[in-house]
Amino acid sequence: IHSYTSTLNNYIYIVSNLEQHTYLTKPEVAELLRCSIGTVDNLLKQGKIHSYGYNRRVIFNRREIIDGLVKR
Repeated sequence: IHSYTSTLNNYIYIVSNLEQHTYLTKPEVAELLRCSIGTVDNLLKQGKIHSYGYNRRVIFNRREIIDGLVKR
C-alpha cells in the first residue's frame, strides 16, 4: 500500500506541475476565459495579461493568465 500511495503522490505532483507550465495559444486563452479573441487582444493592450513570442506565434502561460485575472 505504501508503494501505491507513493506512486499516486508522484503522479499528482507531475500533473500539477505540468498544469502550471502549460502554454496556450490565443484561441485557447479565449476559450479558457470564455471570451472572444478580440477581448484577449484588448487585455493584452491594457497590460492585464502577458504573451510570449515563439516561432512567429503568440503563446501565453496558463498560470500567468489565471494569476493576472485574479489581481484585476
